[in-house]
Amino acid sequence: MAGLIPPSLLPHRALVERPTRRTDRYGASVDDWSTSTRAEYPAWIEDQGAELFGRPAPGGYRTSLLVLPPDADLSLSDRITVDGQTYQLARPARLVRTAVGPHHVEAELTNYEGVKRV
Repeated sequence: MAGLIPPSLLPHRALVERPTRRTDRYGASVDDWSTSTRAEYPAWIEDQGAELFGRPAPGGYRTSLLVLPPDADLSLSDRITVDGQTYQLARPARLVRTAVGPHHVEAELTNYEGVKRV
């Protein structure tokens, strides 16, 4: 399936990190980034900006559009790194289909604002 988009249209590499779950000392289930699973995909990314007709967009935050092959697996808890910038999903990714089947995955990203790993 990944061959539907010519490689020349996906010049970037997206590293998708998904946390595993563990129980903390209080018995709560928490994300564990030290044992995260990783997958790498060819990608296209473009800035969607924070302006609409020269004015700040509602909410005023910048988003980016990420396009991945149709076999890409994304979850809202994932961190996605492209060209050294880390992002998080702004909403669930969507699989775009054509008459011949799945074509690609589109995801709206925002800059990752969480605590950086050391």
